[in-house]
Amino acid sequence: MDGLPKRQAFFATVPGDEHTAGLRMAANIQRSKGWQIRLITHLSHAKLLSDIEHSPATILGLSIGSKNSMHQLYNLVRSVRVSRPDVRILVSGSLVAVDEHPIRLLGVDASAKSFEEAEQMLDDLVEQTT
Repeated sequence: MDGLPKRQAFFATVPGDEHTAGLRMAANIQRSKGWQIRLITHLSHAKLLSDIEHSPATILGLSIGSKNSMHQLYNLVRSVRVSRPDVRILVSGSLVAVDEHPIRLLGVDASAKSFEEAEQMLDDLVEQTT
């Protein structure tokens, strides 16, 4: 692995979002492919932001399952941009598959409608962080 980009990421649910099955599956798939994934679910905004701030990972994968979590996603993206501007943010989940446009307006680095798309975007983002 010497000379290759370090493939590590922080995967989390948006605070208040209860949809974790897809995120857990994605974390397990990426781990099986050599990624170091820190999976965090069900944290408050403050605790999640603190964990992101103290993580060496420069890729944050967020899962959003419904429109009810958009405000929390907006707040989290805004906070991460201020405290960790080096972090690349990928958003995926069932809401992205339904309507990607509002997610992209948040200024995230990538959004994915499927596991396959998210996987490709993770590889692209790791290249951008080296």
